[in-house]
Amino acid sequence: MQQTIAESVAPSANLRVGADPGFAFVGSVAVGDRLDIRGIRSGGPWSIVGPVPATGTTWYRVAAINGVSVAKRFGLPYAYVATGAVRMVGTALQTQVLLAS
Repeated sequence: MQQTIAESVAPSANLRVGADPGFAFVGSVAVGDRLDIRGIRSGGPWSIVGPVPATGTTWYRVAAINGVSVAKRFGLPYAYVATGAVRMVGTALQTQVLLAS
């Protein structure tokens, strides 16, 4: 399966249990983390403040971080990250999230 390359536009990208900021926080991705994104879902509204503010209601479904499945890491089938926290830039065998430093 081919995944998509993403570049973060936020200083950090929070991972949640579901596609809504009201769902529990499970972790965040760091600079250079590789994410396996397995889809996009409509969900609750999110907003990002900072140098590149954004709002929206779509979320990426993450299956693995740095080759470790979300199931193994968090005990969940997937984690979700707001689409505004990452920007898609192409396709590759793995998804790379580069966080703003």
